[in-house]
Amino acid sequence: MGVLLKSIRKILVELIDRIDSGECATTDEQERMFLDLCTMIADKDRRVSKYEACRYLNMSRAKFDRYVADGRLPHGRKTAGFKELSWSLSELDCCKIT
Repeated sequence: MGVLLKSIRKILVELIDRIDSGECATTDEQERMFLDLCTMIADKDRRVSKYEACRYLNMSRAKFDRYVADGRLPHGRKTAGFKELSWSLSELDCCKIT
């Protein structure tokens, strides 16, 4: 386990302890954001929209479009439940972005 994963684990254990003891003072919005982030990280087969893919990769839509055009990111696919193209998080993780 790498240094960053050890740090993440430590923070998560501390958070769990605070939740269990009733000492975790968070807002509903913070809890929703945390749940969304954890779900995104844990469910790599989940399909995401271009907006969510850009957020996940921390890049603008214009840069995302350039990377798709250059072949550095995969083309999205039409998927049931999406009006536009979608990407899986595992597809995005496999791409080398420099």
